[in-house]
Formats: sequence, structure tokens, C-alpha cells
Amino acid sequence: MKMSREPEPVRRWGVFGWCVVVVCWLVVLVVGFVLTGWLVGDTQAWSAQLSWVPAVVLLPLVVIALCLLTFVRGGMCVFLGRVLTLALFFLVAWVAGTEWGMFRADEELPDDFVVVHWNATWPGEEHDLATAYTAIEDANADLVVVTEPGQFGWGDRGGEFLEPWNYTSRAGGNVLILSQAPLQRVKPVMNAEGVVLVLVELEIMDRDATLWVLDLPSDPQRERKQIFSFLKEQVTALQIPQPDIVAGDLNVTRHSRSLEEAFPDLRNAFDEAGVGWSGTWWRHIPLWQLDQILLSRRMRCIRYEVVDPGVGTHRMQRAALRWQQAN
Repeated sequence: MKMSREPEPVRRWGVFGWCVVVVCWLVVLVVGFVLTGWLVGDTQAWSAQLSWVPAVVLLPLVVIALCLLTFVRGGMCVFLGRVLTLALFFLVAWVAGTEWGMFRADEELPDDFVVVHWNATWPGEEHDLATAYTAIEDANADLVVVTEPGQFGWGDRGGEFLEPWNYTSRAGGNVLILSQAPLQRVKPVMNAEGVVLVLVELEIMDRDATLWVLDLPSDPQRERKQIFSFLKEQVTALQIPQPDIVAGDLNVTRHSRSLEEAFPDLRNAFDEAGVGWSGTWWRHIPLWQLDQILLSRRMRCIRYEVVDPGVGTHRMQRAALRWQQAN
């Protein structure tokens, strides 16, 4: 005679269980809302701020939610666990494959043309300048672009720093150009509505090249799409030659929809040959790559890396470039 089993008692969550479920649902909603903002991008007002939320910030929220779910049982918890696990795998893949550069760079050769850009954020104290000079000298660059240079090149130590460069030019006080390659023209062409554009024409590896040095406004209340629309209108009106290289503090995230629409034919140097972490700001905790180098189809990036100069609020970007074989 078989003994009938009594049904197991229904386990109720209690206050703690309900709190866990509510927290997990909130995490799911936040992650879903942010990912929707990523898809729409900074071309819409409602999604502009969401597009700035980095994946590495969402990861701890998902991990904490998954840990809390281990203390609670139930069908809804199983569903939440699966959704959060999918979110975890996606975010880990995104950080590892997009924000961290691996297996992209080729071997850098002595003949490659090395470009360095750094937003120095107006250094003025002597020890800050000495540290900055050392960081740039260690980069072993052929062309250095310093935006917001402050007192760069001033005083005895500044003179020693500038002396090895064949060509130097300070454009409108906002940009300092240091080059071993011949500079044909350095011209500030725009400084309006917070948009600074300096046109640099130079010779890179025996070919003429055009560089745009950009410094865009950092005001988070201003729509990025409007800023780039203004830039495109002014460039068209002034008949500025199209760039082979764009370097500067663009004050948008890498993969910004507004940036991609403004420069549809340019590629991000980090996407092509980035090594290590991509973030350039804030220097101590660089969650965003606001400083960027964009390249036309004429040029190829061999290696791109972000370097901590040891001073300032931005990290320095360094790119080794070559001309494409076919132009």
C-alpha cells in the first residue's frame, strides 16, 4: 500500500523576499531603459542622458541582483534570474569587446606616424607642467596636439620642452601644435557657440594631410545633435577642406549617434586598433572616451592607446598611423 505524500507547504517570501524581488525588477527596468537609450542614442532629447551611462556601471547592479536572488525561491525568481543572467553576459561581452581593446593592434614600426592628443585643461603650476612635459616626451610622437594648453611652453623648462620640435604653433590660445613633420598651415577657423576648430595642413610621410583639431562644448544641457549641426553648417559655409584626421575633446561618447551622423565617412581609431581601456575622462576613473581620434579612409590606425599623463583631468590618446596603400 503506497503512502500518499503530503503536498509541500507553499513558501512565502516575507518582507525580505519581496524586497529582493522589487530590487531585481528595478534593476531589470533600469538596464532595459538604459539599453533602449543606447539604441536611440543622443539624437533625441529623452535618450541623450541615457546614452552616456557606461556598461561598466550597470554590471555591479546586475551582479548584486543575481546574488540577492540566491536567497529567494519561486517561479518569478527563476524568470528574473534568466533575464539578469542574459543582461550579465551581454554587459560583460560589451565591456570586454567594446570598451577594452584586445587583438586589434598590429605591430608598430619605427616609420609609423605617431599622433598624440591631450586636453591639458589649462595647466599652470610648475610641477604640473613638468609632469606633463615628461608624459609627452615619453610618448615619442611625431605630432602632438594640446587643447587648452594653458602655460605650455612658457619659462625655461617650457623652452627646453619646445626646442626639439621642428615646428610649433599656438592657434588662438586654445590649441598648441608640436610637429616634427612640416606644417603648411595652422589656422583657427571657428570659435563660436563653444565650438573650437583649428585647421592644420601638414605633410605626413611625404603626403599632404588635413587635420581638424576640435574642442566641443561640455555643457550637458546642450543637445549634441544641435552642436554637430552647427559645426556642419559652419564648415560648409567656410568651405573648410575635409579632414584626414580629426583629433580633440569631442565631449561625446565613442559610438555617439550624433557624432556618427556628423562624420559618416570617418572611423574611430580605438575601434580599429585600440589596446587596453578606452576611457579618457575623468582621468582617475575614466568611464568615458570623450577625447577621440577619427580617421578617413586614406589612413589606417596601427595602434591606439590611452595613456595616463599623471596630471590634469583628461587622459592622453596616442595613435600610430599609416597611409592606406590605395587612396
